[in-house]
Amino acid sequence: MWKWVIAIVALWYAAAGHTAESFAFVNARIYTGDEHAAFVSALVVQNDRIAYVGERGTPEWTRALQPGTRVYDLRRRVVIPGFVDGHTHPALTAMFGSGDPAIDERDNLPGPDRAETLRWLRRYAKAHPQDSPIILSYWDVASFLPEGPDKRDLDAIWPTTPVAVLDNSGHSAWLNSAMLRKLRIDGHTPDVSSDISVYVRDANGEPTGWIKEWGTLSTLAPLVMPPRAQFRARLVRQLNYLAGHGVTSLFDGGNMGMEDAVYTEVSRLDRAGKLPLRYFGSYQVFAPAQLDRAVPEIRRLQATYGGPELRFDTVKLMYDGVFEILTAAMLQPYASDPAKKGGILVDSHRLAQFIQQLDREGLNLHIHVVGDRATHEALDAVEESTQSLGRPPRIQITLAHLQIVDAPDIARLGHLKVNANMTPHWFGGTQFGRAGLVTLGAERAHRDEPTGSIWRSGVNVSFSSDVTSSDEIPRTNPFVGLEMAMTRRDYAGGPDLYARPAMPEECLSLKQSLAAYTLNGARQLGIAAETGSLEAGKKADLVVMASDPFAVPASRLHAAKIAAVVMDGRVTAGSLQ
Repeated sequence: MWKWVIAIVALWYAAAGHTAESFAFVNARIYTGDEHAAFVSALVVQNDRIAYVGERGTPEWTRALQPGTRVYDLRRRVVIPGFVDGHTHPALTAMFGSGDPAIDERDNLPGPDRAETLRWLRRYAKAHPQDSPIILSYWDVASFLPEGPDKRDLDAIWPTTPVAVLDNSGHSAWLNSAMLRKLRIDGHTPDVSSDISVYVRDANGEPTGWIKEWGTLSTLAPLVMPPRAQFRARLVRQLNYLAGHGVTSLFDGGNMGMEDAVYTEVSRLDRAGKLPLRYFGSYQVFAPAQLDRAVPEIRRLQATYGGPELRFDTVKLMYDGVFEILTAAMLQPYASDPAKKGGILVDSHRLAQFIQQLDREGLNLHIHVVGDRATHEALDAVEESTQSLGRPPRIQITLAHLQIVDAPDIARLGHLKVNANMTPHWFGGTQFGRAGLVTLGAERAHRDEPTGSIWRSGVNVSFSSDVTSSDEIPRTNPFVGLEMAMTRRDYAGGPDLYARPAMPEECLSLKQSLAAYTLNGARQLGIAAETGSLEAGKKADLVVMASDPFAVPASRLHAAKIAAVVMDGRVTAGSLQ
């Protein structure tokens, strides 16, 4: 029976355009990802698998070649494994913004001056008198600290039109009274989770218009979603951008409760043979009540939308918030508000129970942790689960972001063998640095994202782009991440927002950075046996470079050029010619 199933799937793949070519590379510089035999000169692909990696002319080379195998002389061009983006949001880039990074960059609200932001909004209102509702981006969080924005400022500009303005942290929004009424948010509306997803309130308990975190932002999601055809076109554009820059697998970090709308479109692409990469979807938990239905939901998503390249085996948990808006869980109070330490979604014991449930179900867990207390509590939960199970959990547990980590917990990350997913395009500090300097104070803000220290503790460090809007699309280029992991300076330059120390001890080498963006990412997703490095028997996921990343200064890696991308033995971008 299974032979018939395999044959039918093979025919379906061919009909859908999933054709794989048998080919070989010679005279190449093939970086295998194996630190013990990093570079070889020849490789053979048969259908979707690597049949041979090594040197030309050996008996194994001869056996791997088959009649009709096309041989390409790469003239010393570099070949590397396909990239694995361990946490990003392709659908959110299609939801937030126009889909054109240049337009979105132009239309962003000015900062860091609060008065100029309000002047810009007044000019916008005059230029767009018929628009309703209005959703704009992005106001600079640092410009409105410590008290935050207030609906009254927007009410003075738009007394009747519903308006929401998203912030530049991606984790809060500023609403006017008309939008609060449209969303039915008032003084009686309960917070989604205490100290994280909250409606900021005045002395009388009435919402000020500042709503924090994804549990509250999810109320805006249906208004943000563009028409289906437009959303589909933007999504295709982003997926093709990722594939064109060498990404062959990704993990989707969540869609603000819009899973069905998003995965309907991803599944449509997959079943038509037009999904250019391997896509790991997720069910995102941002409210405590969601824990009880997380397993049924991830099973439903797999049954409804799963396909050849679209899989669902991971729950994404928003365990705390972000320090820009004082929602990240900190061990010590915030510098800008000594009464606040942020919060966590559930206590470590409840999280441990959830980990054990996922372990029984064979489902992975991806945990958003930004503050040092969030990391500490999450590690406590892993430790408790290990004790209760009498063994380490057999699932992949990933802590994502790890922006502020208490020194003793860096060693615990390695001891408990969790994955550490980091976002290197944040390492320069220009993305959120100014707000962090205000809320955390200089000492804590300057020691964020200790990647080198975490690497040296023996942790499987993986990399991600984690972008949520279309103006950030250029930052999903893995070569931007490789560069900034090595330099901890923003690839795009710009003003130095504050005197950030160089921290060379937290930089990685190019080979370490490549591992984080390839094999280590595959380990995080539980697919290291099939991809992540160039080894015989693995999937043929690889990138043929048009420029040599090993021959340029680190500060020029973001400009690296790609000749071709291969996933499952088929060319998804460029050409092997």
